[in-house]
Amino acid sequence: EIRTGDSVMFNFNCSRFYRTERSHDRPIIATDAIRWLIQERRINLIGSDASGIEVKGAPNQPNHQLLMDNEIPIIEFAANLDSLRSRRFTMLVLALSVQGLDSCPVRLTAVEDEGGETKETTDG
Repeated sequence: EIRTGDSVMFNFNCSRFYRTERSHDRPIIATDAIRWLIQERRINLIGSDASGIEVKGAPNQPNHQLLMDNEIPIIEFAANLDSLRSRRFTMLVLALSVQGLDSCPVRLTAVEDEGGETKETTDG
């Protein structure tokens, strides 16, 4: 269940392809689905373990543009999502404070609601 104001992370099991010739083999998220997440669930962040959220090289990158127009951050290449035990967790996104960029490396940390264990999910 996606609740109003949630951050949404997709685990496509793509992190295994990181830094390989298959690093851009990924499913895409339909623009209509992203629009629904923005309008109906008012998400505050979207991400996945894949290298992107649309077809690589898509003209004008419609998914990126839609999210950026709505000031919704995008996380790509998240690692270790499959090690999380719960679908709901608290996620900390530690980003560099750099003006004028549209992307930068982040450190993700997931705090699972069950048991309160902290798991680092990526550092890049």
